[in-house]
Amino acid sequence: MPELPEVETTLKAIKSFEKKVLNSISIHNPNLRWLVDNNINKKIAGKKIRQILRRAKYLIFDFNDYQLIVHLGMSGTLRIMFAKDNFFKNLIVASSDLKI
Repeated sequence: MPELPEVETTLKAIKSFEKKVLNSISIHNPNLRWLVDNNINKKIAGKKIRQILRRAKYLIFDFNDYQLIVHLGMSGTLRIMFAKDNFFKNLIVASSDLKI
């Protein structure tokens, strides 16, 4: 499990995605501590990420009307990819205007 410095490093690495559009999100394990809304993709797909914050070991993707809370889990990784990539695990953020 990542420690706070690793979470902060991840936050700094993804800050450039602020103001970008999130096209889709995939939840590969809905059996989490809190229930994941079944309509999450409909609610945030196509929305611009207003701000990315950290609260303790959680990353918070802030949209105008919703917040997506992400924990890096046991692997300590967050993968951000283009839709054309064939390497899909963990959280998938795909957008044509993202520059990786």
